[in-house]
Amino acid sequence: MAAALEKLDAFAAGATALPNILTNAWWFTFVQLGGSGGIIGLVPCMLFVAKSERCKSLGKMAVAPALCGVSEPVVFGIPSRKRSTKKAFNRKSCVNGACNCE
Repeated sequence: MAAALEKLDAFAAGATALPNILTNAWWFTFVQLGGSGGIIGLVPCMLFVAKSERCKSLGKMAVAPALCGVSEPVVFGIPSRKRSTKKAFNRKSCVNGACNCE
């Protein structure tokens, strides 16, 4: 929070180069958008590219929660036949958690 306030003070003072560009607010706004698995990119693919009606209906249902950062409908609702898919979700969650420090 202190880094964000320092950046806000510098902006108010008219600084051209702002300090602390990568803050928690930036991280949550641009990196973790759509929840722990980065679902915000998967949901439009489910809506427009998927051939399965099950995936399309899950994509329709998951649009609003994904915009609010809730990824559970997709993570637990998508048919996952491969272990690598679940491992990819877990890896991204671990990387997001490790990088989320200020």
